[in-house]
Amino acid sequence: MEAQSTVEKAVDVLFHLHAEPHACGVTAIGRTLGLSKSSTHRLLTALSRRGLVEKDDRGRYRPGIGLVALGVGALDREPVVAAARPILEAEAQALGVINGYQHPGRLGADGRRRAGARRCVDAQPARGLAQHR
Repeated sequence: MEAQSTVEKAVDVLFHLHAEPHACGVTAIGRTLGLSKSSTHRLLTALSRRGLVEKDDRGRYRPGIGLVALGVGALDREPVVAAARPILEAEAQALGVINGYQHPGRLGADGRRRAGARRCVDAQPARGLAQHR
């Protein structure tokens, strides 16, 4: 049996946290994945530094906002999404949809907005407008 690389273990941690409905402790994560507590802690610390996991006030871990940035970045590169974006943005403007959140892919590792970051449509209708179906 081939040994898992550190990268594979880190990805396993991310998928595990994604699948769990609540934040998890180091011991529980390690036990589930067959990792030592010290290895699990090292992986979580590294993932936390990059914003891929977040630690709550009880010391438990959950997926971090950095994962959203990675996901949106992947979507930005999808040809269908790129082709649809101008059409959807024009429709959103015509319908009065609020342009309300920062594009996570334009945030730095520290969560702050980078220079030149654009705002994206969040599909929330403006007050008083009927839902278009």
